[in-house]
Amino acid sequence: MLGMLNHHWRLPYALSIVIRILHARCPMKINQSGRFAMMRKTLVDLPPERPLDVASAGGTLWLTLDGDPRDLVLERGERVLIEAPGRVIAYAFDDAVLEVRAVQEPSTVVARRGFEVVPA
Repeated sequence: MLGMLNHHWRLPYALSIVIRILHARCPMKINQSGRFAMMRKTLVDLPPERPLDVASAGGTLWLTLDGDPRDLVLERGERVLIEAPGRVIAYAFDDAVLEVRAVQEPSTVVARRGFEVVPA
C-alpha cells in the first residue's frame, strides 16, 4: 500500500483533489458491505459507517478520504481499516474487485490520521 501526499490542498480539512474535481462523476454509491466489481476508471462512494474495512481483492484501487491530505493505493490482497468520519471515494486504476465490510467491534489501536494498515 502506498500513501500519496496530496500537495494540491494544504488547508486543514480540505477536500482531497479527487473529491474536489471528480465528485460530480461519482454515480455509484455503496450502502452495504460486500464485494463489488469495478471497471477501469470508475469511482465509488463508500458507506458512511465506521470503522470500515476496505480491501482490494483484485486490481489496484485509489482511496481518498475527505479531510486527509494523504491518499491510499491498495494493490490486490491489501486492506485498510478506516476509522475517521467523512466521505471516502474509491477509484479503480484498472478492473478491480472492492471488498467493503463494516467492522462491528471497534479497533483497540488508535489509527493515525483516520486509517490503519491491517495485515492481510
